[in-house]
Amino acid sequence: MIILVINMLNCINISWLGVLPLSVYWSEYAPLTLLLSLLLSAFFVYMIRDFNLDQQRMVDLKNMNLILRRQTKELREAKRDVEDKARQLLLSSRYKSEFLANMSHELKTPLNSMLLISQLIQESGDEAYGEEDKRYAGIIKAAGVDLLHLIDDILDLSKVEAGKLQLTLENVPAIELLHSVQAQFQPVADRKGLPFRVEIEPDSPQMLLTDALRVNQVLRNLLTNAFKFTESGFVELKVSGERRALLPAPDEELFGTRASARLRSRGNSRQPMPALPEVDWIVFAVKDTGIGIDKEKQNLIFEAFQQEDGSITRQYGGTGLGLSISLQLSKLLGGMLELQSDKGEGSTFIFRMPADSSFGGAGEEGDEPQRI
Repeated sequence: MIILVINMLNCINISWLGVLPLSVYWSEYAPLTLLLSLLLSAFFVYMIRDFNLDQQRMVDLKNMNLILRRQTKELREAKRDVEDKARQLLLSSRYKSEFLANMSHELKTPLNSMLLISQLIQESGDEAYGEEDKRYAGIIKAAGVDLLHLIDDILDLSKVEAGKLQLTLENVPAIELLHSVQAQFQPVADRKGLPFRVEIEPDSPQMLLTDALRVNQVLRNLLTNAFKFTESGFVELKVSGERRALLPAPDEELFGTRASARLRSRGNSRQPMPALPEVDWIVFAVKDTGIGIDKEKQNLIFEAFQQEDGSITRQYGGTGLGLSISLQLSKLLGGMLELQSDKGEGSTFIFRMPADSSFGGAGEEGDEPQRI
């Protein structure tokens, strides 16, 4: 509208003050000159507008560049802080592992002496020790054994977290492993008056290439919890076999990021990943009719020093290390640990592992399991 008004005023000015007659100007020249001046004026205005928009975009880009530089600087500083904290955490973790290893050795030396002396007093035929003295010696021995197990658990946890725990693989008959576990826990079952059933299915592997000590440790932790939280009913250990593919990779949190990074880079390549071979697995299912676990808290109990709630610690005792160690040992053996439970209806812990644990992860890159 402004362009139109200005051009009309210009035409009126020319027609009144110009040298051409009014009728001649409006009939012959005005239609052409008015149209051309309108078009040129509009084109000039659009050029100015585009120039202003370009200037505004340049200002916005400059401001955005300043903001990005500031954010980049902050990210670099934050990255340096994270790297420093990671180095400090790694250093403190190493110091913690060394401290725990040294302290466990220092604690075990006097503790073993106490256990030996209490056992000698308990089994002594000397009349100087009465029945009450022998009973006190038995109490000291039992407390010392519990403390020794706690020290071993803390040491194992620190070794697994530091990636320093290696497997010693040996050929073990499955039935021999079960007999050992049953011999350990049958006295516990008799003392609590609970039936303890051990069943082995015909399809289960007969021979295992694994670390028998670590498998026994996982089963011992699971059965200890089963008997601890079961007052009536039964406890059952059922063994079966199955055929399934191997796990795709070691756990990144347990074994570090290098193996997982290799798998991710392999998965991002154009070549498809080869199918993992199927092998024989052995499945240990520990079932009890105890207090059970809430669905919302079933992940919590696998964390170190955690139990379902604080009242369980006061009522039943324990530190909450058993399941955390069992979970990490099961991954170290190339297997997995699962839980099926309902509050008040008991629990079933399912421990799966390859019959040949050399297929599973044994530690960080470069760490090979020892074989016997």
